[in-house]
Order: sequence, then structure tokens, then C-alpha cells
Amino acid sequence: MAESPRFNVNADAALNELYENVGAKTTEHKINALKPHLDGDGEWNFYAFGGEVNQEMILGCLEYEYLSSRGLIELTLA
Repeated sequence: MAESPRFNVNADAALNELYENVGAKTTEHKINALKPHLDGDGEWNFYAFGGEVNQEMILGCLEYEYLSSRGLIELTLA
């Protein structure tokens, strides 16, 4: 059975290509691979309402921002 896409087929392919190009395998490596492609001064603030700020949560936030900036997903802010 084929694995379901995390975001969508095109978005997942873009992330896979980025990570493969730099050899990012770990969560920390993936975070560091995303940061140069995002706007900002290299500093981000993460808040977890009722949750824990951890590396996986940070990676998910940066992936959403990366994919949204490329028009591959729609980022919805609530």
C-alpha cells in the first residue's frame, strides 16, 4: 500500500528534494536545511498553546512556512 502524503504529493516531493540535496536525515538537520530558505533574520519564536515546543513541532512549523512561501500549500492562520 502506498504511503499517504503528509501535505500533498507536490509539497512532499519539494521537501524530499530539499532534504536529499543536503543529506538531511535528522530533525535537526532538516530544520537547518529549511532556515536559509525562509524570510527573517534567522530567529523565530515558537509558542505552544497547551503543548510542548520541541524539535518536531519546530520542524512542522518551518515546513509549513517553506511550502506556503512556494505556493505548494495554503497556510491558514487562526
